[in-house]
Amino acid sequence: MSLPGDGVQLEDHWIQCDRCNTWRRVPKEVADSLVDDAEWYCELNPNAQFAICSVPQELTNEEIDQEAAEAEEEQQNLPKLPAVWQLIQGNYYSHRKRKQQDEDDIMVCHCPPPWRGGDGCGPNCINRMLCIECTEDFCPCENQCNNQMFTKKQYAKLAVRRAGAKGFGLYAEEDVAAGQFLIEYIGEVLEEEEYIRRKQYYIQTGQRHYYFMNIGNGEVIDACRKVCSGSSRAAAAAVALAALWTADVV
Repeated sequence: MSLPGDGVQLEDHWIQCDRCNTWRRVPKEVADSLVDDAEWYCELNPNAQFAICSVPQELTNEEIDQEAAEAEEEQQNLPKLPAVWQLIQGNYYSHRKRKQQDEDDIMVCHCPPPWRGGDGCGPNCINRMLCIECTEDFCPCENQCNNQMFTKKQYAKLAVRRAGAKGFGLYAEEDVAAGQFLIEYIGEVLEEEEYIRRKQYYIQTGQRHYYFMNIGNGEVIDACRKVCSGSSRAAAAAVALAALWTADVV
């Protein structure tokens, strides 16, 4: 089930049937009553004229996009609320200082460097297999190490665009390979007590779209208010990014 034009005040909404992929116009109150990620089919349409999958779409996709664009343009002329998210470049810790890595804690791999026939910490790198990044000053491959994607912020080329009912979505602007690193999940690092309090706050205030990621040791990342540059609006709209987002398909 998908709804275009999220955030725009329309009398009607367009919902895509999960069976035939046809877009159907429904009253706003019907769209608002739907549960997130719920499946929706033509026969659920209150308009009997378009409640069968075999009935052609009322408007073309281009006409629907044009209708939503015109409504959004009208919406832009209205007073805007201030942004509810803050751009950050790294995880924000409110309950403790950021941990500093001691030399004794650094895991050193034994990969042969490229100038000795190695692949620069490729798939067989012990650190990579343990989901640990190499440290440049200690890695045998030095600055040719390929296992420093977080440290060097080697993110895929991404863009933030509207994504229907979820508000904003994160889209790849280039082909990505299966297993390719996309982006780091960045936000506020909370201790468990604050996580529980904030979760209840979001529920009580009607915040429908939010996402918490457990990173272990009783800590959770919340990217609803403080977010990174690569996923700022997407995270602010609670688009869930994994700490190590990888592509499932080529």
